[in-house]
Amino acid sequence: MAPPEFYDRYPGLNPAVWKPLMFPSSSNDSGQAENTRSEQTADELARIARIRSVVAVAVEGVDIAGQDKGKRRGGNSDFALPCGVQREDGTVEFPEQERAGASAEQLHKASEMFRLNLISKARRQASCAVYARKCSCENGHEYFRRYYCKNRYCSNPGCGARLFFDLFDKYTGLESVAASIVPNWENRPRRKPLPGEFVMAKLDITIINTGWMPTSGEVRQFNRDVRKLFRVAEKDWKLTFPKRVKRDGKMVPDRDPRPGDYGVIWTDEFGGRATRPGRVGNTNLHCHAIYCGPCIPHAWWKENWARIRGDGSRRVSTKVARSFRGGLYHSLKYAGKFLTHDPVRLAELELAFNRVRRVHTMGAFYNAVRPQPESPESVSPRCPQCGGAMFDPTGPLCSVRILEFTGRRDFEAARREAGRTRIFQGVSDG
Repeated sequence: MAPPEFYDRYPGLNPAVWKPLMFPSSSNDSGQAENTRSEQTADELARIARIRSVVAVAVEGVDIAGQDKGKRRGGNSDFALPCGVQREDGTVEFPEQERAGASAEQLHKASEMFRLNLISKARRQASCAVYARKCSCENGHEYFRRYYCKNRYCSNPGCGARLFFDLFDKYTGLESVAASIVPNWENRPRRKPLPGEFVMAKLDITIINTGWMPTSGEVRQFNRDVRKLFRVAEKDWKLTFPKRVKRDGKMVPDRDPRPGDYGVIWTDEFGGRATRPGRVGNTNLHCHAIYCGPCIPHAWWKENWARIRGDGSRRVSTKVARSFRGGLYHSLKYAGKFLTHDPVRLAELELAFNRVRRVHTMGAFYNAVRPQPESPESVSPRCPQCGGAMFDPTGPLCSVRILEFTGRRDFEAARREAGRTRIFQGVSDG
């Protein structure tokens, strides 16, 4: 029997209140008993109908009868994470993650994300870098590999920052495409580009600050408007780019990029300067882009952006980029640069970009990143101690503290330490 406080919180589970559904017996012993059972059945059916209506409202119109019609993605019990505990005052705590060593800042952000209904991401945030899985090499050396939440605004060094480096490495592969669109850009004349000349430019496109954090739907609408702006540029300035055709089941360009084509890549962001009393950061939604193609006058960008938005937004900044990598860093830098470590602000940003793509490409840059062949080290990393092949992590997630207590080492930390040792030994030998 559970304590009374439990039944006060979950009255539907109280055996003193809940009664099983009574159906009339097939045998007709007495008419009075039959009528009693029928009345009891009607009352129970009415009670169940009321419960179903309340549950339907609670899940915001989800079709209860048709929940199982669609395919459900299979899970892996090895990655099961502890849930949070919601208190009477509405706050959420993660006692298991706190016991495992999660920082106060990390738990605060997870609590704010849970409050914003990002429940799954909140559980991942609270568990980031404090749980790990066991791994070993072919010679028996034992390590562990940490679990990372992969949330975009995670402040753990091995998680959020790593996403930025992965993005930058991925889109650096567009440098050869940009060189084909704007050939010999490094040796360009040191003057202001003229309309029609091929340029690499940095664009900042901004909308009016409404004073509140845009929803994910408003961020999607902003990206649709940016895309519409470049579609208008294609029509007005006769911009071209390689079309995509399907070959061998894959979408590939029908030709190589050439001078006269255009390509653009942009990233959504909010400003870091505080403009709200008592709050960190601001609500100024904008994007940073690098544009490669024919030079378009600044007045054209402002006029057409104002016409597309229709809400008074006119601010578009254009600057010449020194190189493609410099412009790419301008476009992606805020994806890896946390302007604040305030947990409430980071939770707001997670909500604004929830299920929203932040990096967008168009023109010759769209789907033009060719997959690079993986190195043997990335496919099968080597043991830092003996150089033997490492096996994939196995087993369920476990607290890092427990794994360290049993004598296992962090695999990534061991690799970095072995690399530094090799470098210093090479310097001393030389």
